[in-house]
Amino acid sequence: MNTLPPTEEQLDEWNEPDLTGRTPRVIAAYEKRKVALRSVVRGNSVLAAAKANGVPRNTVTKMVHTCMALAPDGKPWGWRVCLPNRVRMPSTKPPPPVPAQPGPGAFNRLLRALPGLVPVLADFNKPLPTRDRKSTAFERLFEKFLATVRKHTEGVGYPFNAGDKGRRALLEYLKRMKQDLPQSEGEEEHTEIAHAKQLQEVFEFGVMERLEFDAHRMDADFYLEVEDGAGKTLLREVSYVWLLLIIDAASRLVLGWSLVLGRGYSQIDVLRLFNRALKPWEPRDLLAPDMRYVPDSGVGTEVATGRLQRGLLSAMDNAMAHHAKLTTTNLSRYLRGVLHLGPAHVPETRGILEALFRQLENGAIRHLPGGFEPARDADTPKRATTSDSAEKHPLNPIALHDLMDVVIAGYNATPLSALGEQSALGVVRRYVGGGGWTFESSRTQADADKLALLRLTVTIKGNQKEGRQPYVNYMRGRYRAFGLRDRWDLLNKQFQAVISMEDLRYITLLTEKGDVFARLTALPPWSRTRHDFDMRKLIIRWSNRGLFSIVGVDDAISAYRNFVRANARQYGAAVDQLARQWALYGPASTKNEMKPSPAFTPRNGHVSFDHVKDPTK
Repeated sequence: MNTLPPTEEQLDEWNEPDLTGRTPRVIAAYEKRKVALRSVVRGNSVLAAAKANGVPRNTVTKMVHTCMALAPDGKPWGWRVCLPNRVRMPSTKPPPPVPAQPGPGAFNRLLRALPGLVPVLADFNKPLPTRDRKSTAFERLFEKFLATVRKHTEGVGYPFNAGDKGRRALLEYLKRMKQDLPQSEGEEEHTEIAHAKQLQEVFEFGVMERLEFDAHRMDADFYLEVEDGAGKTLLREVSYVWLLLIIDAASRLVLGWSLVLGRGYSQIDVLRLFNRALKPWEPRDLLAPDMRYVPDSGVGTEVATGRLQRGLLSAMDNAMAHHAKLTTTNLSRYLRGVLHLGPAHVPETRGILEALFRQLENGAIRHLPGGFEPARDADTPKRATTSDSAEKHPLNPIALHDLMDVVIAGYNATPLSALGEQSALGVVRRYVGGGGWTFESSRTQADADKLALLRLTVTIKGNQKEGRQPYVNYMRGRYRAFGLRDRWDLLNKQFQAVISMEDLRYITLLTEKGDVFARLTALPPWSRTRHDFDMRKLIIRWSNRGLFSIVGVDDAISAYRNFVRANARQYGAAVDQLARQWALYGPASTKNEMKPSPAFTPRNGHVSFDHVKDPTK
């Protein structure tokens, strides 16, 4: 390999490569590298040429060293070295030794130590043996393989000390070789053949073209300070705290985040986060007086450009809350992009997001009181990373949300080495300001509001003989509207309906054309306090177990909160619910909610609605 740069005369003799079919991104990179190489030839240093043209220094060094080397066509690489991912020079490292013992990767190390075996195996095109069929050709190849290895090792070491002498490893290698792998079609191009394990290895994504979403369990123990029914204060441990994040893979910009306290998160939590990512970020009113946001920091694209950009592809794994019917249906319909559900428990498919989770753990979360490094195996048990005890520093969910908002907003404004010492906000700002393609929509606000909507079919019920006015049942709740009064003709008819999973107090009936027919309101005890789908499901579940009853109460949500507060000492799940409600709606007033709810008496007898407003409306 030539280590001296070429001369100006040699540069003029090189032919320009054919750029037909190349993307504008590749052409722009080629022009930058070409100018950088010419700058080195004219006497500038590699570092100066790299900085002046925005090309990595290692890339410029490699171009200088390989531009005069001979390509497979017998000519110097020339300007072709400036094309990204074009040149693959053979390694100059000495071959590794033949493995002495069998083990994981021993066969591949054997092939690297004896490269002459690779063409012999590559020429094999006969059928491979199966359980039902033998292959004489494979057996002959196996004997030839052992004979070739024996010439170099004299029958010592691998594969001769393996139980099957490497037969199974050879068979698996040939099976992989027979798969349809990408082949190099260009005469002048020498590329490496490999499996593409990630989508970004096939496609080159730009800003806001690929979003990554996942949830991460925070490596810290948290204790919540609660009061029981007698007014005594006690500490109870919160099961887990989950961090949900959406990040743009190209710019590393965090678009939205949320915390979920409890043993798990639901489809409502996922949709709630995407709803937040489609709305402008607003700084929180920080609880701690000494806590401050980093100047010019924030979350989302609106902070960088003043406009809310939308992603084209959202990648996530197929966890239960991610591939739930409501999640996939609403994200496909209102996110207006591609939804890519990858395999669960394979974080490599969302490498950018997983790297950010590690940064947040090492830089912030594990420094909280109760922070720890989780156990990896029997030899490396769980280890505390801070001397501050979680019991001595009880959790304040509001303060924890403040801290994470400040940390994540500050991350977006921090220069990153992976971005060439630019911040994520700066990358997006420069991309949009330079005329980069963006996806915007005037319906973003409406789409965000519709993410939590559920479409369902309901049946109008009632009894004209008994004077029971038309109503609709949904999740132990009865819904009525003045528009259905005395509409006996609608009994047993089905309607398409829409209900918000964020507020189950109202159901909207639709006509066949999709117009609003009537808006129904829940009757007590579900009408007073706003509650989401998860809250009602929990109340029903605890009622079915006989631990809690809403019979005779006027407000089921208030009664449930009183119950979990009074039984926090007895039930661990009650602590999670207290922390979750505190995080969503703020700390409830103990003095007001601990009072017994007034008994609710249903209407009976003859009732006229002519001059009386329904209190549930």
